[in-house]
Amino acid sequence: MTPTSPSLPSLRERLLLFDDAALEAVGSRGLLRRAERDVRRGKAVIDEENGEEIVLIVDGERVRFEAARITAQGLSGADCTCSATGICRHILAGILRLRASELAPCDTAKTDEATPAHDAGPGSAAAGAEDVGSPNGITPDGAGASAIATEVGTLQPCRLARIFGRAVLRDAEALLTGLIETGRPPAIRFEGHKALIDLPGEPTVHYLAGGGPQAMISKGDPAARPTKVRHAAALLALRRQTGIEEATDPPSARSEIASGIRSDFLDPVLEALEDAARYGLATPSEALTDRLFDLALSSRADAMPRLSRALLQVAGTIRRKAAREASDTQPSRTLEETAEAYAIAAALKAHPHDARLRGEVRATAEPLGDLILVGHGLSVWHTPAGARGVTAYFRTLPDDRSTPSAVYHATLARAGGQDPGFEPAEASRSEPVFGLSLMELATSVFRLTGARCGPEGRLSLGKHGRAERLDQSLADILVDHRDGESADESEAVTAARCLHDVMGLATCIRAAALADGRRPVPAYLGVQVFGRPWFDPLAQALAIPVRDRHGQWIELNASGSEDAMLRVLDHVQRLRAEAGHCVIALSASRVAGNVRLTPLGIMARSRHAGADAGPRAGGYRRLLDGTDRTTQTAEPLVLDELVLLDDLPRKPGLVKSEDQRGSVCQRLPEGLTREERCLDFSRRSGETSITDQWIAAARDEALALAELGGRMADERRLSRLAGIATRLETAGLAPLAYAIHGLAGAPEDQRPAALLRVVYLIDTLQNLTPRLPLLVPLA
Repeated sequence: MTPTSPSLPSLRERLLLFDDAALEAVGSRGLLRRAERDVRRGKAVIDEENGEEIVLIVDGERVRFEAARITAQGLSGADCTCSATGICRHILAGILRLRASELAPCDTAKTDEATPAHDAGPGSAAAGAEDVGSPNGITPDGAGASAIATEVGTLQPCRLARIFGRAVLRDAEALLTGLIETGRPPAIRFEGHKALIDLPGEPTVHYLAGGGPQAMISKGDPAARPTKVRHAAALLALRRQTGIEEATDPPSARSEIASGIRSDFLDPVLEALEDAARYGLATPSEALTDRLFDLALSSRADAMPRLSRALLQVAGTIRRKAAREASDTQPSRTLEETAEAYAIAAALKAHPHDARLRGEVRATAEPLGDLILVGHGLSVWHTPAGARGVTAYFRTLPDDRSTPSAVYHATLARAGGQDPGFEPAEASRSEPVFGLSLMELATSVFRLTGARCGPEGRLSLGKHGRAERLDQSLADILVDHRDGESADESEAVTAARCLHDVMGLATCIRAAALADGRRPVPAYLGVQVFGRPWFDPLAQALAIPVRDRHGQWIELNASGSEDAMLRVLDHVQRLRAEAGHCVIALSASRVAGNVRLTPLGIMARSRHAGADAGPRAGGYRRLLDGTDRTTQTAEPLVLDELVLLDDLPRKPGLVKSEDQRGSVCQRLPEGLTREERCLDFSRRSGETSITDQWIAAARDEALALAELGGRMADERRLSRLAGIATRLETAGLAPLAYAIHGLAGAPEDQRPAALLRVVYLIDTLQNLTPRLPLLVPLA
């Protein structure tokens, strides 16, 4: 037999890597039992063996293992003369026979027949595999993990592209991203000479040391695309976990990686992002996407997961734009993502040892103490990659005004293509979370004990943790704990309770912007009057004006399908007609310095004598019911309970035909009464100061240069940018002014880098002072 190479296992060693669990995954438990029976009965005989191939006779069939094919295709490269189209019992029996021969070195047909009592069952087979570990170079547990880490670390992105194909790698990355987004990251464990990768919702994938990507095994046809995507995703997850393990590297090696190799890697990253700024909006291409994708998957990017995620996000956005699938992607957001990735890469180049800049592959969930949490509603969501889920929001109930209110959230979700029967809304009602449904938690006050939480407030939905509903209701809490119900802003800042007016909401969002970046902020808003809703064709959302107790109007936006918006509209109109003041659970998100308020649920309070409830909603009722008279629903209005907008009952009569469906939102004004027509609104200008207007003008000019692309040579725009920079410097914004001056005077080859610096500074500045969607009523 060919001597064992320290770098490349022999053919026999490769075949001995397949233990019982791997053989069962590639075939089935019944097939493996039949193969074990053939070996016990002496039906498997080694006919020929050399360094290039091994031939066995199993129950009259000829099984052939060729080294080149096993290396290139894994176990799928084995041949058998039987009529089976895939892995058959003869191939499995051949591997079991080779394993048995390691225990009985006298490898002849006669010896084999003389020892049929050898039990090749799961227990002894596993023991045999352990026994042959050392003599054949198969490493034990600790060394096996290290060998696998070294092996997968040497795989270059170009080789992965040749093995799996770029399209499969893109789908695998989307699968991983969806799992991480939904809080269900892959789990990896090492057993002897193999790694087991568990992708939630997918069969376990086996990676065998020395076998390479081609020898990966899981349930399913190896030639089928879903199996290839699963194997590619498992390998990417394994690379990320093992690539950041530095325990085996001496300090000098770690220093070399941080200073030299990363600098060499970051330079092409910066160049690629500059090209993304130059061509990503003007002429997006598949070549640019592949370039960013290769950099994100590079083994040197494994130690910088934050940068890797940012690169993948930019690559995905540009790919959708190149494929004309980016109707939901705003150009300004694409440029901001590119600028953020560029800022991370530039900061890593200057500070390679900063752990916060490098990021973490997987956040560690820390145990929480006993908490009293107040549900703030839930939201059903979908992503362009196909992931969907439902997220519930909570805030702690503080004991006094000096205690800050912490925000937590819990998510039930599935990645794109996984579990087709999963419906987020139904899951929120039926799947238990800490012993209760997610919908019950989102609409109640409860005590949470024994739970774990990640650094961003994501509650881990493992077996630990128990929720117990308290006797106090949400209505009791929201009456007793009024956070921002004051005209004094300083009092609203020091208060740490639940219910806000518009001023208190602004303070809450501003504090969150300084601490948490762009994460959604859940809050309760006290509302005295609902104004007349309208459909915003630009945002494709239902705009709902509301007024707080101090007379300040603000705009809420409910989006989704037209049926969902009509259900929200119908509910709002009924509240206008039948309820008094209300409390709205909402989620505040920030984009480009603007705040978007999305209602999650509404708690109606009973109407009191003399309460100002605004105009009646008769016109809308006639329009939605398709009649000329005001109709009343039979069900009584639910009071003092949070009604979730994603759980509103469907009413078949809202839209009577497909012809009406496309025009209902356009025909809303036709059903208004004269009283309702008198109450119109205009949005208050977001840029209330001259400085804000200058910053917004600089943002627009930078976006126009990016959309121009190529040389970015527009002298008139560059001249206007220089003038804006001079005015901003006079206003005291020197860092931003210097950056805009640099963009206006930069040579063509340096203009993309200067543009990205300006965009990042503007985005950061605008998100530090987010603007609420305030409204002004028109007489």
